[in-house]
Amino acid sequence: MRILLLAWNFPPKTGGLENVVYNFYSRLRNKHTFFTVTIHNAKISESTEHIYRCWFSIFPLYMVYALIKGAWLIKKENIEVIFSASGVTASVAVILGKVFKKKVITHVFGLDVIYPAKIYQWSVRKFLVKSDAVISICNFTKDELIKRGMRPDAVSVIRPGIDEAFLKSEFLKTSLREKYGFFNRPVLLSVCRLAKRKGLAEFIGNSLVQIVKEVPDIIYLIAGDNPKDSLAHREDVAARIKEVVDKNGLERNVKFFGKVDELTLRELYCLSDIFILPVIATPGDVEGFGLTFIEANACGCPAIGTRTGGIPEAIEDGKSGIIVNPGDYAGFTKAVIRLVCDHSEYEQLSLYAQKRARAQFDWDNIILKYDDLIKKMG
Repeated sequence: MRILLLAWNFPPKTGGLENVVYNFYSRLRNKHTFFTVTIHNAKISESTEHIYRCWFSIFPLYMVYALIKGAWLIKKENIEVIFSASGVTASVAVILGKVFKKKVITHVFGLDVIYPAKIYQWSVRKFLVKSDAVISICNFTKDELIKRGMRPDAVSVIRPGIDEAFLKSEFLKTSLREKYGFFNRPVLLSVCRLAKRKGLAEFIGNSLVQIVKEVPDIIYLIAGDNPKDSLAHREDVAARIKEVVDKNGLERNVKFFGKVDELTLRELYCLSDIFILPVIATPGDVEGFGLTFIEANACGCPAIGTRTGGIPEAIEDGKSGIIVNPGDYAGFTKAVIRLVCDHSEYEQLSLYAQKRARAQFDWDNIILKYDDLIKKMG
């Protein structure tokens, strides 16, 4: 199949969305021919054949470029299917599909459906819901799309996979603790782009200050940095987090790693005891799924998250981790202390979380669902 891939979000940009898009692209390249329209810094390690870059990383200019270049590619390369890598490029995909009578598949994640700007919501209802098929990362996003007029039978929920390296991580926790100097200290970990909705500053100011009173040696590791090239997130959340840490005298209990490479990321997952993502309910923003929960689980690290967006689909409450209500910092505090102190429950959650992640989130199996849908559209 010859596929036109419209991808504003593409490596070397980092994040859960970019990870999913690149895995889809790289794992199906041996079965289909992709003609990818992306932005100028979209470099990959493999051959860049059939990758067309807009030299302006300004979104409106990219959309114009995608429309013109996409039309040229459809006529020149005999494109059979148009694939919009996220909801933000769906308008161009649907216009091209209508003009050239091609099937359109759009992948949606969460924020690319609910982003509250009026003109964007008009675009969702005018174009995105006209896609011939939609792949949603979770049921939460599917429901939001149906509310906006999408036909339920046109939406398939395909949860993302995790990279093979996480499925086979076999680092020894003891040696990693020694390497990083944490030794016998209980370790919490968050891995994310530092968007406001992640709730890290609020967790530190409301929960961690209480946890430290009960578990003085606990240390909270934060891997990630402020989003760059984001259409929706421009706050300096990193500075806000550091301000809260300093205000509460928690310098000994919080360590920032910033953006980390894949090896360091796997080491952090493997040496940590509990993965946390205290996402808060933020109007106009949402956690679509939370792939980092699954990555942590695959390394034997149970998770604690909040009941918002697609997180309840990423965590099996009481089995692979614990879910609390957004803003319930007393509940979050209790959950952390409970897992730190109750070794029997911790071991049960750890074993189940790892088994589930490795059984249900292997890309080798998940990519077959993408392939089947593409073939149906051809």
